[in-house]
Amino acid sequence: WVLEHILDGGFIRVLLGTSTGDLQASYTPLQSGLAADFLITDQYGRRIGYVNGSSVNEIPGATLTTLGDQQVLDLPSDLQYSVSIEGTDSGNIALSFLVPEDTEVVREVDYLSVPVSAGSSASVQLRRGNTDWTLINTGQPPQQPDWLEDHRFYKVSLPIVVRDWEKCGGQLIVNPSFEQGAGKGWS
Repeated sequence: WVLEHILDGGFIRVLLGTSTGDLQASYTPLQSGLAADFLITDQYGRRIGYVNGSSVNEIPGATLTTLGDQQVLDLPSDLQYSVSIEGTDSGNIALSFLVPEDTEVVREVDYLSVPVSAGSSASVQLRRGNTDWTLINTGQPPQQPDWLEDHRFYKVSLPIVVRDWEKCGGQLIVNPSFEQGAGKGWS
């Protein structure tokens, strides 16, 4: 469902949380008194995130959800965004993006450990076709993503089969190298 939402629905998925510093990062909600607040602003000045501890959503079609232990945002992919993280305490933040680049390609961008401290500010630009993923962070050298990869997905429409008045069919989305790495397919 997430891939269909990103590829067909035209959404950018953003995940925010506390970093564990590795590829198997688990996320903890930022708004539980941890190390940072975030605010995402589109090119028209509309915002989603937190301002003075209160949630705000001025971007039509955008959503902000706490899912398990993650802050999950879905943003319309036809806009350009500035992502800002304001430190409220010392810690490390994990930040991930899934960006639909076309109807078959999703770009995955992961910052596994963004250091923050009270009063610090980190920012990165977010849009389709982005070629500069440099994260600027006060008091830190510019940071490149820890992971940046394009994933190609192939869609197959399954025929609708009717049997005893029941219907079955739909769409299958497959990425043969997603789980095992490039050049390796599922068997």
